Amino acid sequence: MISPARLTLRRAKAAARAGRYAEALELLRSGPVAEYRQAAELRAALAGKLAQRAAQQLERGWSAAALRDWQEAERAGAEPELLCELRAKMLDRAEQELRRYFEAGDPLAAAELGAKLTGNGLEADRLRQLCRAAQLWLDSRSSARAGNFADAARLLDVAASLLGPCLGLDSWRQQMQAAEKRFIELSRRLYEQLEAGNWPAVAECSAELASVAPDWLPGSRARQLAWGRLEPSADQLQSLRKLVDRTGQPSARAGAAGACSSEENGGESSSDSLILWVDGVGGYLLCLEDVVWVGQAVPGNRVQVPILADISRRHAALCRDAEGYVLAAGQRVTLNGQPVQRAAIGHGDRIKLGDSLELTVSLPCPASATAVLRISSKHRLPLSLSGIVLMAQSCLIGPTARAHITVPDATGSVTLYRAGRSLACRAPEPVQIGGGHAGSDRVRIECGVPVSAAGISFCCEPASQALGQA
Repeated sequence: MISPARLTLRRAKAAARAGRYAEALELLRSGPVAEYRQAAELRAALAGKLAQRAAQQLERGWSAAALRDWQEAERAGAEPELLCELRAKMLDRAEQELRRYFEAGDPLAAAELGAKLTGNGLEADRLRQLCRAAQLWLDSRSSARAGNFADAARLLDVAASLLGPCLGLDSWRQQMQAAEKRFIELSRRLYEQLEAGNWPAVAECSAELASVAPDWLPGSRARQLAWGRLEPSADQLQSLRKLVDRTGQPSARAGAAGACSSEENGGESSSDSLILWVDGVGGYLLCLEDVVWVGQAVPGNRVQVPILADISRRHAALCRDAEGYVLAAGQRVTLNGQPVQRAAIGHGDRIKLGDSLELTVSLPCPASATAVLRISSKHRLPLSLSGIVLMAQSCLIGPTARAHITVPDATGSVTLYRAGRSLACRAPEPVQIGGGHAGSDRVRIECGVPVSAAGISFCCEPASQALGQA
């Protein structure tokens, strides 16, 4: 009968013949087999093969596999002279890779590679020097983005002293010097327009500054102030009215009438928006209007979707018609990276309002025109919510990917749907309203009354109250 140690040795030899050197070494380190003479001989042979394979990896181009093989060879006790020679080659290749990134003007990639190398035990003074240069270059970029061009130039000088001649760094220096000239000109103009109270010019100038120094705090504050003072022009509002009229049914639903009247009465939202709280999932802003305004969350600005961001009080509207959704811009808007004034939107589209607010559109259920908006940038609504539901005729809550609101632990789905000016729900099993049974179809939903069915529990409340707009 073969002993466990000999069986392990046999498995290690098979792994070595298949080129799985790391697996073979791991087997040779386990249990009694480690004391066998044959195991020691196999370890030495594997250490040499790992070192050879690492050298081959370097010949084909720098890769993480070469570093892993070198580490395994060192751990297995390869000859010191072979390891030193291999280490020197690896350092040379690492320096070549780092300098290639520098020449391409990509200090971030250089910093990431340097951190990976040093974190895996490949360290040397020249490697640390290049890593330091990469970090200084990145710090210089950050200072320039913040409008601190003097610090940016100082940091870049130190990086240059560490790198030596570098075309990529020289090119960045020229770009930074041009940006500094533009920054000085624009910041002077911005302060002049602020003093004059010319808000359209302030918005335009601060937007240009954002392309030069996006993290400059005074520019961001001026942009926010300008957006707060600006409203869409009369021409833009008239275009939006025509767009809504073309749907052919602006008064077919209570939400559409509310949205149109809100536009003509200073942007106040109708009472049709609700907050839907779903146990174990979170809250959703449920918009029932046919025209939904997105704007800045400031006191007195009663738009349907108020967001804490540097945008106008009424920045854009999302209009629902028989064919889908149309985005109408009141101020600067891009759709999938392209500037638009009016465009149809669909599943997976990315909407950007102003300089930084980003929304993603999802239409998960092919049988429903209801859409879900999620804020993908670092902004939020005045209330912590998971998403915004633009409800057409129905909204599906359930465990599948086709649900508008996903509840992973649900045993079935609940469908919310319009019933005249009210909301109702249906489910494949009895629905409980406030703790009592109420049937499984056409169960009317009332604010503040909990509803449970199919392992899903939810309740709703007026959005104006929850968002502090009451």
